[in-house]
Amino acid sequence: AEIYLVSRYGIRARSTVLQWADTFKRLDRRAGHMQAVKDPASGEALLLFQDSKVDEFFSGRIYIMNHENEGKLTKGERLPKLKEVQFYTLAFFDIDKDGDSEWIGLGEESRLYVWDKQGEVLWRGDKHLGGTNNAIALGDAEPGEPPPRIAFNTRLLITDIDGDGKREILAIKNIPLVEHVVNFKVYTKSLLIVYRIEEGQRLSPAWTTGDIDWCLTDMQAQGQTLFLAAQKGKVITITKGSGCIMWFE
Repeated sequence: AEIYLVSRYGIRARSTVLQWADTFKRLDRRAGHMQAVKDPASGEALLLFQDSKVDEFFSGRIYIMNHENEGKLTKGERLPKLKEVQFYTLAFFDIDKDGDSEWIGLGEESRLYVWDKQGEVLWRGDKHLGGTNNAIALGDAEPGEPPPRIAFNTRLLITDIDGDGKREILAIKNIPLVEHVVNFKVYTKSLLIVYRIEEGQRLSPAWTTGDIDWCLTDMQAQGQTLFLAAQKGKVITITKGSGCIMWFE
């Protein structure tokens, strides 16, 4: 669960880790970002952490958290430096089947990246992806100007979407009402782009959906069913936002 720790000095993220055993038990709570990611082939799960400071909302390197026997979480292995990676989009998967998983996520200019274990870029897409109504305005700005917009783009989904026995990578591209305004973005439409994993650690766009009249905020797959969490942003304060969950067999 993500909440925001507010002090007179600014805002930073705080994360809480809960364990379910007939009831919820709190294992950890600390300043910073956490998310659980899972390799869809091996089933290996990792808990990732990135710090958050009042002057830098996403701060420093990303770590894999260790879960000790008594339930205490500690920082473990540090991930390689993944330039401008967006924390909540990060996934890992052994795309070339060599026994070492690669890191996949949105990076510089919200393009799709594949990095190796050392952080070297193996492939970079040419499309600008992501976009979301889940954002906060935070930081210093010139007088009369709004603070910089910090967006929380959604995760990628790695699944066999077409039933051919091979996993594909699904990415969301949300479409803003007004395209070229940096600090005012309301996303009203979206589409999904499916990438096929090719030889040589490359991805290639396989197909794209038509426009969906919602801003997509998350997606999950269960068997052959794709679940999408969607939201309609409000343009002015007198309108109401709304949300829904849709699924496709």
